Amino acid sequence: MDSNAGFTAEAVPAPRQKSQHVGGRRKGTACARCRSQKIKCDDETPSCSNCAKVGQPCIRANLGNNPDAISYITQTEARLRALEESLRRIAPEELDKAPQRLSHSHSLSRSHSENIGSAAAASPATQIGPSEPLAHEVGLLSLANAAEPKYLGPSSGVPFARLIFAAIPQSQGLSTNYWNSPQGNVTDGSTRAALKPALPLPPDWAPEVDLQHFVDAYFETWQPLYPFLNEDDIAGSLDVLFTGQPSAAHSLQMPQLRDIEAALSPFHAVQLFLVVALGARTLEARLSSEFASARYLATAMSRLDRLALHDSLEGLQTMLLLTLSGFCFEHGPNAWFLSQNIIATCLDLGFQRRWQEPPPHDASSEALSQYEVRRDLRRAIFWSAYSIERNLAVVLGRPLTIRDEALDVQFPGAESDANSDTMSALESSSNPAKRMRAEISPYKAAHYSFRFDQITAEIKLMLYRVKNKPDVFPWPTDVNEWQGKCHQRCDELVESLRNDLKWRSRRRTADGIVQRLELKYHQCLMLLHRPSPATSRPRAESWKACYNSASQTILIHSEMHRFSKMPNTWLTAHTIFVSGITFLYCLWVNAAVKEKTSMDEFNRIASACSALLKVLGKAWSVAADAVEKFDRLVSLTSSSWNSWKEAQAERRTEIAAGASLVSLAQDGAVAETTTAVNQADVFEDVGGFNLVEPEFFLTELGDMSSCISVFRSASSLPALHRQVGAQARRYRSTIQAARYSTSRATKPRVAVLYQALEPPIIDGIKKPKKPNGYRDSGADIAYNLGQKKSVDVIKPTADPNPTHDSDWTFPDTEDGILEAIQRGATHLWANTIVFASHPLQTSASIGKYADAVRVVGQSPLCVDRYDNKDWVNNLLRKSDGFSMPRSWAIPTGSAPSIDDLKGLPYPIVAKPIRGRGSHGVKVCRSPEELAVHAKSLADEDAAVMLEEFLQGEEATVTVMPPTAEKKGYWALPVVSRFNHHDGIAPYNGTVAVTANSKVVPDCEKDPIYAQVMRESERAAELLGVTAPIRIDVRRYSDTPDSKFALFDVNMKPNMTGPGRPGRDDQASLTMMAASALGWDYKELLGQILATSSTLATLRALQPRDIP
Repeated sequence: MDSNAGFTAEAVPAPRQKSQHVGGRRKGTACARCRSQKIKCDDETPSCSNCAKVGQPCIRANLGNNPDAISYITQTEARLRALEESLRRIAPEELDKAPQRLSHSHSLSRSHSENIGSAAAASPATQIGPSEPLAHEVGLLSLANAAEPKYLGPSSGVPFARLIFAAIPQSQGLSTNYWNSPQGNVTDGSTRAALKPALPLPPDWAPEVDLQHFVDAYFETWQPLYPFLNEDDIAGSLDVLFTGQPSAAHSLQMPQLRDIEAALSPFHAVQLFLVVALGARTLEARLSSEFASARYLATAMSRLDRLALHDSLEGLQTMLLLTLSGFCFEHGPNAWFLSQNIIATCLDLGFQRRWQEPPPHDASSEALSQYEVRRDLRRAIFWSAYSIERNLAVVLGRPLTIRDEALDVQFPGAESDANSDTMSALESSSNPAKRMRAEISPYKAAHYSFRFDQITAEIKLMLYRVKNKPDVFPWPTDVNEWQGKCHQRCDELVESLRNDLKWRSRRRTADGIVQRLELKYHQCLMLLHRPSPATSRPRAESWKACYNSASQTILIHSEMHRFSKMPNTWLTAHTIFVSGITFLYCLWVNAAVKEKTSMDEFNRIASACSALLKVLGKAWSVAADAVEKFDRLVSLTSSSWNSWKEAQAERRTEIAAGASLVSLAQDGAVAETTTAVNQADVFEDVGGFNLVEPEFFLTELGDMSSCISVFRSASSLPALHRQVGAQARRYRSTIQAARYSTSRATKPRVAVLYQALEPPIIDGIKKPKKPNGYRDSGADIAYNLGQKKSVDVIKPTADPNPTHDSDWTFPDTEDGILEAIQRGATHLWANTIVFASHPLQTSASIGKYADAVRVVGQSPLCVDRYDNKDWVNNLLRKSDGFSMPRSWAIPTGSAPSIDDLKGLPYPIVAKPIRGRGSHGVKVCRSPEELAVHAKSLADEDAAVMLEEFLQGEEATVTVMPPTAEKKGYWALPVVSRFNHHDGIAPYNGTVAVTANSKVVPDCEKDPIYAQVMRESERAAELLGVTAPIRIDVRRYSDTPDSKFALFDVNMKPNMTGPGRPGRDDQASLTMMAASALGWDYKELLGQILATSSTLATLRALQPRDIP
């Protein structure tokens, strides 16, 4: 047996089996030959006895009514596909000899199963392709296998997002592989190979892992908010599979697929595989492992044609599972189509009304329990369907299927007869805190979720109507008052859930249920306060609420992703993207929000949003297509923010270009009273924002016009771009002329970069980002270099304030670096942490200047390796001539026990392998103390390095790289450190280095100091550094004759220095060492500037390997 194929290759044809029909043979199932000869057909498969006797093919005209034939064909096709896969691995050249499948042909079993709206292969004519239009005035989107595009309404976020660009990518959840296919259409040829849905499992397949893991993952992740399944039923289905298994050595062997289907009813088998598929999908995203979730889904989907989904409780449960699959799988079924069918079936069965069946009289406790289970399942099914439908109605902007006035069914588990609109079914959050966990209802989280869904429906009905009928259903008389009350209800609800759900068991909080409910809270607030047909000009309070909720939505998702709890669905991608553009837009249109937001906060949230979209973009094009546009908008916002104090003449030129675009768009636009915000208001309310490059912003606006049909005729768009382009070209010519004149200057033009990018996880280890991104030292560098007559400093603002760090430095993003270059910089001072994927290393746009632009800093590829302190120390240890302390490493995620740590020498130093300054460094004096500290570092995703604690004097050696005037690596005088806090030198941001450090006089004359200086120089030479580094050293013992050991190589030493107002005590250790040579801070910076290398040189450097 081929373990990869999952089936036996030497298969024999299935014997003919006697058809067994309940209630007699169905009409119309006789084969074509028996019909033509008017003889009785016995319906045997694969051939009736009459055809078998004469050796003629047995053909049936209406196989759609013959489940046995369909089953046989389905199994045959599955076996053929499996054989093809096996042949493709063993002898792929044989497949070329096989007949080509016709593009229009398809199997009977597939076409039959597609009738219920499954996600099996759709016809090429109706597949979604990039050439199909995205949007129509309020948005049209092709979502399903249909010839007509689908409607997106005002609550979807499209009208709001189109103020900046087309917000919702066309694919809306199709996989990235599909969307990036160059042909743009799906065919049966090679272009479909990457899009081919997973195959169902063969009959003799047996699971290699216990399915209980997947079932547990499903119930921990989905059941708390969508409690439409009875966990005992699924557990019972699993138990049935092992009934009758031998109790001997093979008792743990999993049954084969054919045994599973034989043991369970069709409904239970399909439901089990859907639960397993969703649980496996959850674990795949969480553990980055493959569990064949798509094949479990395909197995369930291939058996749907045998089920009557619209007539029973089990059918509704199955459709709800399919809907969740549509959220999670690239090839999953259409969630909107299914949700509407589910609601329709619930209405047919009366699930939206209270269950009138009274409990049985004088019934046993078991019968009463079964009654309560049935009652709660009915309620849970309806409210789960309601929750899904409300969510999709908002995301896609569709009308609500059913109004809340038509519902009076209670929440599941509610014993009161009160209307579900009230919170009487929930326990009061004002009760005393001494409640037992056992008293908390398993439906508690779902109750809160449904309450937020009800508020969402109310907001949608009140604010997002495309047409107002004052005599029928008027707007609220006071929208602001209504918004305030609705906001208060949301606040009370979220406070109540936080008080209640903190008592839930650890299992129920393990998957971030409270966080997911808080996300619903913030989504309600964004829907309530962002621009809508009823509130086209939100108040300042609304913009602030929108900004806060958008920011929190991003940060909560970031926290969930950090601990592998973020749902990997296209709905998650949509939520993060809409939150991201809401976050940016609030900064653009409301000056109060901008003034209260620091640049650090802006960069942190924007980076988190971009990182989340990139993660989700691996599976969902709704995220992948949005990342580039979002990052461009972030860069534009950041640049505009930093340059809002530019000269008035430059501002007039840029804003005039934007104003021309808006006025022309308004002149040619179709009147639309329901548009979210008047575009002119953007420029009116922007206030201090200054568009650094008008053409850059116009590009983003051009993205809007490419998908929004707001122009009267096709000719208006080219005319618009011609006029705006002319203004942009005039502005650009002025800038280029200035740049050309400065490019001929001989003195360097320096732009200082600060750390705006979040350091990536490298080899599972994350380096913490400096809170202010080294902007303080960057501003010191730029300010003092600007005092030198031989250097010009390029600044992001025309009139920088010496006390404002952000006025002096550029972000180290691609756009920030390009802006500095385009402003005329010939030298980039990389006062940041670089890495292999940094734009300085990877950006093609920056690479165009690689031979001309010089960089003060290290090679990104080298720093990517050398920032690992354990790796560098091992390199030095295995090279000859270096004194190194003993060290040990604790990998990321490891949690050694106290017993594991008892054999180490104490005291011992524990610190992050990719650390920053003294962050996380601690001297531990016992295994217990070390275990606690190691756990705290592990909680920060940090790998831990343990190092022998050296008892003697600590010092630091700064090593300068070679320059044109000074060959070879050379060390500055040694700086001694003292006044340690618990054995560790304090962070210079807490204690100024001048207060606990001093230069060692005549250190070259002391043989021990001289030895450590030579070792430090050789270490710098071994590493091949291109900028100053600082090496921390320490004596083995506290005696004057003790040697020093090298224990910490810092690739980016702190470079703060005096000069700016209020910075006189900010001398760095390197500055102190330079002062012993008679250099002041300006001279030190000039010497370091002389160490610059071309960007091409830095890109080509490679790190050393450990011998």
